[in-house]
Amino acid sequence: MKLKNRLLFNYVSIFLITTLIAVSAYFLFSLTSVNLEKTLVKNKYTAHSLMNDDISDIAYSDVTSNNGGIQVIDSNYKIIFSEGINTFPKSQLTVSEWTDFLTRSQDIRRQYSFSVAYNEREQFWLVVTFPTSIRIDFNITHNRFYNSADSTSVIAVITIIISIYVLLLIISTLLYSRMSASVFTKPLAALQKSANQLRKGD
Repeated sequence: MKLKNRLLFNYVSIFLITTLIAVSAYFLFSLTSVNLEKTLVKNKYTAHSLMNDDISDIAYSDVTSNNGGIQVIDSNYKIIFSEGINTFPKSQLTVSEWTDFLTRSQDIRRQYSFSVAYNEREQFWLVVTFPTSIRIDFNITHNRFYNSADSTSVIAVITIIISIYVLLLIISTLLYSRMSASVFTKPLAALQKSANQLRKGD
């Protein structure tokens, strides 16, 4: 096998191995994240699991001992009970402020993890809050029950991006292999030429 082809083969092999490692690392990260998610305090002590009709019977000690907090908000949007971390700026909220909180509580850039549950019998909300340690969100979500009007355009864009990415990798691999090969082959060719001249007595 010629040196140029050998170098090209080596670069392609490195590319494939690197890609395989990256994909394996992603799946390993996803699997680890799923197992880690089960042990996080924010998933152990949720608003639904702590909910109780009698506010005084809500077991909040585990929440506060893990640097969290709970708030009970009545139907008039007033905080009637609070222990531990409290991210609300005031005790009496407006409908707009409460709606804004519910919206912000789902923001991936938030510094706290919120769990909210509503008690229909007693008509109050229970909010459980824990400070975020580190959050890395990377999710690919697809609705298999209903077709989106944007599906075709989104799939087309993703396909184009992946195709361009692969094409650029292939081109860069070919160019780099040729450039690297020339670094070796030119001196070798010159050396071979000199050796031939010496052998012929030139």
